[in-house]
Amino acid sequence: EIRIPANPRVLEAINGSSTVVYSIGSLFTSLIPNLVLKGVGEAIASPLVRNKILILNGTLDRETGPSTDPFSALDFVRAISNACADSRGLPPPTEEQLGLYVSHVIYLDGPLSPVLDKQKLTQLGIESTRLYGPKDATGRGGRYDAKALAQALETIVGRKDVRPDRSRRNTLVG
Repeated sequence: EIRIPANPRVLEAINGSSTVVYSIGSLFTSLIPNLVLKGVGEAIASPLVRNKILILNGTLDRETGPSTDPFSALDFVRAISNACADSRGLPPPTEEQLGLYVSHVIYLDGPLSPVLDKQKLTQLGIESTRLYGPKDATGRGGRYDAKALAQALETIVGRKDVRPDRSRRNTLVG
């Protein structure tokens, strides 16, 4: 088995952060390859990293959406957690351990989006925040509203620059 170590600067950045954001992208070709590197899972599992936020893709793709068995939000959380545990040389985490690697899920509510079981995630100690995005030409959506996403992240992480002259949009539903 080959265990490639992460760049020390990456580990230093994670170790110096209170928040990690798993961004939108192809799960198995963009996100997972970065998480399986030796040291990354250990750094993310640190209690110093308080917020481990998954921004769930607005739509399923060819990696996660075969019509016969589409990924749910929990499947995304499991895949991320499995990669982080693997980078530590550990077996796949139990459901109770998923919160070591994902503490929050931000998701779109739409017909093309992965299904999210809010009650199940809550039972596992993972908070979920639903957003509504603009509709596309087909009326189905699948894209985040940038301001609503920024507000959701600020709410989870905590706002650093509190300006009384800024108003909040009412697009966040939690």
